[in-house]
Amino acid sequence: MTWQIAVIGAIGWFPGALVFPLAINLATGGVPWQMYVHFAVSFTLAGLIGVVFSYLGIQYAVFRALLPRLGNPDGHTPAKAWAEVRPLTTAFDVLVILACGVPLVGGKCCS
Repeated sequence: MTWQIAVIGAIGWFPGALVFPLAINLATGGVPWQMYVHFAVSFTLAGLIGVVFSYLGIQYAVFRALLPRLGNPDGHTPAKAWAEVRPLTTAFDVLVILACGVPLVGGKCCS
């Protein structure tokens, strides 16, 4: 389910890399090819940031707000809850690194 959400986010962001420069091209009568490259890089970076942070935000809300309420209140202990949640959070390691790295790469590429 996680990757399907990422694909939906990417489908929402990445077409803008072609749609916006094409619309500018049609409105102004011509733009250089560098503008298409600029929009492709810009929308790819923005889309990656948007997808990663949206995923992390949704997961944070699920783990903090929903998951604790679904457990058995009679047998609930913080240690048991953490033991159940820990395997679900392994994807956070890679995604947090990506979330931190994408803006740094964007700043390096665009400066």
